[in-house]
Amino acid sequence: ASAVMRAFDRPPRPRLDLQARIRGLIEQLESCVASEGTVTRRGDEQCLRGVMLEYADEVRPQAEDYLDALDRLIRYAGGLQGRVTVLALSHGVAVDPTAELMAAMQAVYGNTEQLGLLRLEVGTGEGARQRMDRLLRLALENRVTLNFIDRNPAPTGDAGARLGTAYQPGAQPMRTAFTAPQADLEEIAATTGGVFLHETDLFAGLQRTMGLERGTYLLGYYLDRDLPPERLHKVRIGSSRKGVRILHRRGYYARTWTPNSAVGELILGAPLSLEEDGREGQFLPFTIVANPRRLGYEVDDEEARANLTLHFRVETGEGRVLAETFHLFNHAYPKDLWQASQVEPIQIHGWAELPPGEYRLIGYLRNLSSGESGEMAAQWTIH
Repeated sequence: ASAVMRAFDRPPRPRLDLQARIRGLIEQLESCVASEGTVTRRGDEQCLRGVMLEYADEVRPQAEDYLDALDRLIRYAGGLQGRVTVLALSHGVAVDPTAELMAAMQAVYGNTEQLGLLRLEVGTGEGARQRMDRLLRLALENRVTLNFIDRNPAPTGDAGARLGTAYQPGAQPMRTAFTAPQADLEEIAATTGGVFLHETDLFAGLQRTMGLERGTYLLGYYLDRDLPPERLHKVRIGSSRKGVRILHRRGYYARTWTPNSAVGELILGAPLSLEEDGREGQFLPFTIVANPRRLGYEVDDEEARANLTLHFRVETGEGRVLAETFHLFNHAYPKDLWQASQVEPIQIHGWAELPPGEYRLIGYLRNLSSGESGEMAAQWTIH
């Protein structure tokens, strides 16, 4: 919690300026009034269409950047073996700006026929929604759970008094612009088995989220007979305890990691005894040697590069994890060497101090962008 607070105290602090953004949009919509009766107003459709498309083009890149950031985060976290939970402190960005556009137009023109026609014509979110679906699938495939805490207070100003005119009855453009990103975060969290909390007290939000983590169970079960995959699509879980809320991922992908000699190998060095330090066991150096051409490097005008994660684990002979470490690193070769097939293999050096016993050393190497990966493992016995 103290680390989170220090991060938020550094400038620039997070700030939402929905009021200025929506007021500017409404002022533009006001400039499109073509006729005004005693009850209804009508806008010039060409003018309205231009304003709405311009607004969508302005905010859409923000949504794309946000989805890109979540995509990279999931790919990074997916390099870890096992269940991964991510906590994000964010208000998010609406994937589709149509809802706030319609609410702003309703504030100026009311529920007119024009509103429905322009909704169909200016609908801008199909591509973004498909991108969102791919993001959710990626999170499920990588077994990443996303939790969100939004500590931003809801905006005020939906009365429209500062514009010199009241909004049409029932219109809340600023409230809509504020809740649209939250709805997307709720969908992401629920799909991945996490939660979305709107909590202006940051510490209270952290406590609630960590409380949910402490109450999480990983369930597994055995089958007394083989069943076809279509019989295993639904698993029902319930609780007889009052007040219990059951959260779950809305999908599951069984991801298997098997040794792949084509990707690389883990080479053990000559061990050294720890007796000089008055301890039993050995100092064991090792080297991970990987073939970069099996890891999906991307080639541009100057070099071939990849962002790689390495999750290294030391297990006992019984499979209990003794130690593990996780690294992200960028690796590149000059383009001329890559094309001439003169690249040396990747070499990552490490060491472990181990008491007597049987051990398995495992390295999981993964390319964040391509998803290409491989497991390298070695057995070692210390007497």
